[in-house]
Amino acid sequence: MADWDPFKGMKRVQDRINKGVNSLMGAYKKPYSNITQNPKNVTINVELPRIKRRDIFLELNDEKLSVKAEDTSRRVKGSDPEIEAALGFYRAIVLPKGLAVDKTEAKFSGNVLKIKIPKRKTYKKVSIR
Repeated sequence: MADWDPFKGMKRVQDRINKGVNSLMGAYKKPYSNITQNPKNVTINVELPRIKRRDIFLELNDEKLSVKAEDTSRRVKGSDPEIEAALGFYRAIVLPKGLAVDKTEAKFSGNVLKIKIPKRKTYKKVSIR
């Protein structure tokens, strides 16, 4: 008589759930990024290897910057939905307050996306009488 293991069935269910989540979420990974600031602006550098400029999508508002990039050269029609390698990158960055997001500049060169967001001048000179 074989030993009955009640946890074996639960492990199979957990493995199926993990497999499904990984196939949905595992297609994107978080890119390496570097965020610096000085008194004039905030600069965000994001490494996007194997990505073409046309496959980069930016979404920006006063609170958050989202960078999504897809490696369309690796997509294969009819491929197995279980993707081992990442097909792209996704990163959401919470921005500090006081940025002039309407004056943002973005350049893509050498697999690095450089985003420069100037800071608003929030001070005003007041004369004393």
